Amino acid sequence: MRDEIVVNAEIPTRDEVFAGVQECLVESLAVDPDEVSEDSLLVEDLGLASIDMLDLLFGLNTTFGTYIRPQEVQSHLLGGMSEDEFLKADRTVSEKGYERIAELVPDFDRSKLEEDLTDGDLFQFFRVRHVVDLVLDKMAEKAENA
Repeated sequence: MRDEIVVNAEIPTRDEVFAGVQECLVESLAVDPDEVSEDSLLVEDLGLASIDMLDLLFGLNTTFGTYIRPQEVQSHLLGGMSEDEFLKADRTVSEKGYERIAELVPDFDRSKLEEDLTDGDLFQFFRVRHVVDLVLDKMAEKAENA
């Protein structure tokens, strides 16, 4: 069973948040803790399927005493852009969207793509560090509102 990270007026350190995220991923995905690093890709490296995301979010919310909604994960991926900015009308990634993906994944090389990415492809770029960032953002928001 997970230990809830108690937050008074302080936000946990990045290392503490990583440890909690790692524990949630290990429990949700039945992976070895050594497989989980901040650079691990959730889908490719850890095998996260879309159904696992709800379990992961439940674990994160329980562990950190906060509420992260699936829409917030998407918003984090979009980097504050609206869907209309990130995607073209045909649901493929726009030029601004590709710029955001390059921010998320510095080794991203668009020239290696055989076809344009669609909205369904986006989650493959989400790394453990992005989950840690999202949790830290939520914890900071919670501390501000306390």
